[in-house]
Amino acid sequence: SASLHVYPNIPKVKVARAFETYADHIDEEDTVVVLYDPAGGDEDDGFVATPWGFYWRNRGEDPCSVQWEDLDLGEVVLDDRGLSIEGEVVRVARRDEGLADELASFIEAMANWAQS
Repeated sequence: SASLHVYPNIPKVKVARAFETYADHIDEEDTVVVLYDPAGGDEDDGFVATPWGFYWRNRGEDPCSVQWEDLDLGEVVLDDRGLSIEGEVVRVARRDEGLADELASFIEAMANWAQS
């Protein structure tokens, strides 16, 4: 997907925008490992993952976050409507089919790593 960027190949402007959007949750010393920008054009919706947690913002909504070490995998639901975490939807653009499945697997792996 042209919307999915993995560290270290994340454009600097997108990293800067992510730190702006999630400033209450992450600081500049956190390594941003994945950034998803479904609208393109450096919009601040999408999601970010760091070694400490997962952060997302659906357009027009407040940012949401979960810390890997505190995440109950029973609260990560992938169904026909998409992916939700603790009852909050993580929006994935329709053109990025399959990304929700991959994201759910990534979240499970990160939570298991942090909780081991």
